[in-house]
Amino acid sequence: MSSALLGLELRGELAVLTIVERDGSVAAAIDEPLDGPVEHWWNTHPAERYRAVLALLERALREGLLAGGKIAGIGLTCSHGLTLLDPDYEVLSDVPWGSFLDGTERTPGSALGALAEREPKWARRVGVVMSTLDYVRFRLTGALATHAGFAYSLGLTRPGAIDAWDHAGIEGLGLSPSMFPPVFRAPERVG
Repeated sequence: MSSALLGLELRGELAVLTIVERDGSVAAAIDEPLDGPVEHWWNTHPAERYRAVLALLERALREGLLAGGKIAGIGLTCSHGLTLLDPDYEVLSDVPWGSFLDGTERTPGSALGALAEREPKWARRVGVVMSTLDYVRFRLTGALATHAGFAYSLGLTRPGAIDAWDHAGIEGLGLSPSMFPPVFRAPERVG
């Protein structure tokens, strides 16, 4: 097997791994069901998404679809989600999303604002704010960064600069800019 490119997609109730040869041909595609309901991003624990990714990679290695030393790059895509880590980089899994999310706060940005406003004790426990995609990448590579699309979707970027946080906006929520990892643009390599 020559070097391969991996595409990891977390969507709906599945995690999907596509292995693509350098010439563009698809060598294999496998999937792994996600455990638990995934109708909305707040119903699926970020660690479950990471578990599904690991299960796919382990399965691909075990079945001989992939050789560890032959991975040239990994692309990861995931629906929006908000992951809150404590200062020790562990997921705050007990955030009571259901107690303050009504029909209007279903995006990560509005949910973060509602958390900060209505549940300040929870907001004080937050060490890092990131997307679910960024969390999975962090667990795979150790790279603590946020992609620009997520930063923009939170509504907390400086006007005209989607790759820079709006510190005044963050502080206006009662949060600290230090909770937000550096922003990178999509074409940049991270991890």
